[in-house]
Amino acid sequence: MLNIERFKKDHINVTDLAMQIWCEKQLELSIMNPQEATESMKIGRSVHLVLEKAVSIPVNIKATNRKEQLYKSIFTAYYRIKVLKDRGIGSVREIPIYAIIDDLVIAGKIDQLSFFNNELVIVEDKTKSTEIFNSMLNDGRIAAYLNRDTYQLNIYRYMIDSLKRIDGESFMNNLESKLRLSSLSVRERFIEDINRIDPRIDSIKQLFKEFINELNEIRFSDRMSIRYIDRNDSESVLERYDVIYRRDRIEDKLRSLLEYWKTDREAKGVSENEAWKCKSCIFYRRAICNITPLKRNDLYGSSR
Repeated sequence: MLNIERFKKDHINVTDLAMQIWCEKQLELSIMNPQEATESMKIGRSVHLVLEKAVSIPVNIKATNRKEQLYKSIFTAYYRIKVLKDRGIGSVREIPIYAIIDDLVIAGKIDQLSFFNNELVIVEDKTKSTEIFNSMLNDGRIAAYLNRDTYQLNIYRYMIDSLKRIDGESFMNNLESKLRLSSLSVRERFIEDINRIDPRIDSIKQLFKEFINELNEIRFSDRMSIRYIDRNDSESVLERYDVIYRRDRIEDKLRSLLEYWKTDREAKGVSENEAWKCKSCIFYRRAICNITPLKRNDLYGSSR
């Protein structure tokens, strides 16, 4: 059985792919052993919510089933990008994005798009406490985090590139089929709510057409940004790193990552020089993961 079938997933999240880059085995175990959100994760989400509210472009449409929820996400992305383009300045946040790559549906949410020099810049925000971030800088762990986050940004940019080259109606039909939504209906009221916000859109087919057109009418910068934000102060940027889009590099990496989902192979653990990641892994601490190159007495001390 293919891994995507074994885990009963009809799509892969960009965050899944980012976790694969960090540790594929940790990703697999997190799917098999769902964990409650940690305090750190809750704080991170609250920071993202504060940032979103600061530049919010609300889309008040009620979705009553999975199909309408998908189309609401597509409309939200279209509308926020359109408003930003029309303004020619500023930022928008939380932009849903879907793409079909290697016959698999990839789904994600871009943290922020900002206008700079007539281009849209993709920004990814990560939250850390000042103490933890400084520790990452001092011991060199920041390189592994930047590697993961750089690939995440490149995946978003690659998804946008792939959308620019497709037909809107074909994309709509493929999404419906792969997400098993064809049997669900869309209410007339749902279309009317969209039309009330943007009179040009009077059907789902028209929505996808306008969305793809909008992506093709605007230039996305090859330069992107990762911001590490103080989780105790959403206005405090601890550090900002520029990232350059490398299409050839991300294409090869994506093919490698997606190969895991399209086969039944075992997940890979970290390499020996990254065994330090195991020290913060809940699955290793609970002895659920046993493929790490890190010896247990290196983690807990030889006295335990």
